[in-house]
Amino acid sequence: MTVLIFVLTSFAKHEEYYSITNIQYKENEKTLQITMRFFTNDMEIALQKFYGKSFELNTDREIAQANELIEEYIKQKFNLTIDGTLINYDWIGKEFEKDSIYLYFEVQNVEPFKTVEIRNACLIDACPSQENIVKFKAFETYKSLILNKQKDTEAIIF
Repeated sequence: MTVLIFVLTSFAKHEEYYSITNIQYKENEKTLQITMRFFTNDMEIALQKFYGKSFELNTDREIAQANELIEEYIKQKFNLTIDGTLINYDWIGKEFEKDSIYLYFEVQNVEPFKTVEIRNACLIDACPSQENIVKFKAFETYKSLILNKQKDTEAIIF
């Protein structure tokens, strides 16, 4: 009986929906490095809702355009504005670890700045209780935000 309960609960839908985005400014390289971590199944649900097709990430059935479509989705839902200028970021790649997908992006030629406005609405349309935790490191200072359906954008002042 105990084994059956464990097996059934191990496949149950999880009740917490969150992502973690780490952004690090490397002043000597003038780059912003962005790492985003999502639960893979939550990302699949969001992508399916956004595009109307199944992605089956990290399987042999993953669609060929997965990288391009994930990048497009993220760019629709995640924005960085530095000192009033909307920033374009470049796709570096993705990787999987256990039940998570990690996405990597980079911004080059970033001069020192005073303010960063971050919008992170990723997965909110698919999971309304989604919380997107953003950790930002710049100028030897750490700042953190929690963005969600009620507030998907916030500014950081350095």
